[in-house]
Amino acid sequence: MEIGVKYCGGCNSKYDRTEFLEKIKSRCSKDIIFKNVNHNTEVDFIIVLCGCKTACADYLSLKSKHGFVLVSNENEIYTVIKKIDELEGHVSRKKGEY
Repeated sequence: MEIGVKYCGGCNSKYDRTEFLEKIKSRCSKDIIFKNVNHNTEVDFIIVLCGCKTACADYLSLKSKHGFVLVSNENEIYTVIKKIDELEGHVSRKKGEY
């Protein structure tokens, strides 16, 4: 499974977004590929890492098979991990891996 990562501009970050992503990666399967996304990339799912509640990241034109999650504070880590776990099961079954 490929997970795209989109960062906001970081002008008013209230938490360390890079550290947040590293925590997510450490809790996920090693089979998951995390990569920065742009408007020409399609991935299974996108994490939009916004530094504050303004959530100014330009993400609406990004391409994802299973949507995205918008993160604006570090307390949302369990929501992100839960969504990835759900998607990982869905994507695996879709590829015929039971």
